[in-house]
Amino acid sequence: REFKGAVVIRWKDTDGDFITIRSGKHYKMAREKNGNTLRFFLKQKKKKIKAKISDQDFSMLKGIPDAVCVIDKRGIILYGNEKLEELFGYKAEELVGQNVKILMTASTAESHDFYLWRYTRDGSRGSVVGQGRKVIGQTHDGQTFPVFLSVTDGGDNFTGIFTDLRSKKAKPATGKHDFSLLENLLQTVIVANVHGKVLFINKIGQELTGYSPMEILGRNVNMIMPEPYHSEHDGYLKRYVDGGDPKIIGSGRDVILKNKDGKISPIHLNVTEQGDGDDRLFTGVLTAVEQDGNQDEKKALEEQ
Repeated sequence: REFKGAVVIRWKDTDGDFITIRSGKHYKMAREKNGNTLRFFLKQKKKKIKAKISDQDFSMLKGIPDAVCVIDKRGIILYGNEKLEELFGYKAEELVGQNVKILMTASTAESHDFYLWRYTRDGSRGSVVGQGRKVIGQTHDGQTFPVFLSVTDGGDNFTGIFTDLRSKKAKPATGKHDFSLLENLLQTVIVANVHGKVLFINKIGQELTGYSPMEILGRNVNMIMPEPYHSEHDGYLKRYVDGGDPKIIGSGRDVILKNKDGKISPIHLNVTEQGDGDDRLFTGVLTAVEQDGNQDEKKALEEQ
């Protein structure tokens, strides 16, 4: 058969699914799975149709003080706010429709397609989705700089929030705090101020902790911590706010959560910091850690 224009090369895995070959890494992986003999399937490449996000979603994202980038499952940029343009030195028309790899260094960009493919293919938990990490970004003119990147899986797309780490503290948000974007995240999100007072909890967080907004907003975040963390947290927070070294900010760790009924469970906690001085906010993203059915381990956890 004769094809006019570009074609898509695919191979069929043992589950009967067609996997697109986009790079040498994909080809190598196919060889490892299928052996030396591979059967390729070709099809005409369709014209790209730009994915759209509603105006309502755009307006919601515009309220975020940090740089925001939304990509589809192929890594194509669907939206970038003004802060993203400012941070990376691109205009909106230069970003939308391009692969998000233009914001990465060459070493990171080389593997990004494969990591994205693997995550969308089998749900393999990446090192960024739902957790966040420090990465190196690259501007339009080739300069590199450190950023903290938090990524959430929106089903049809991914939303990345970049915090510039070149300055000691992120710039404070102005005006009334807008937590609308956080409401839609798939992980538990809790926002507290420098005194530990809870300012926001999303619906997923209400399900995890068992507390309604009326019960938790305005109260100390240590109410969801078992002892001795419950009693020690205020001291940890005060020492950090007064200039101490961060123990968890930007790094993440496994901790213990205590819900309204007194039950405890292991979670992974990642905390980011926004603002400056007494106006600082701390955003905690909590991800449940799966437990097996071992009753002895559960009993030991409760005793701990």
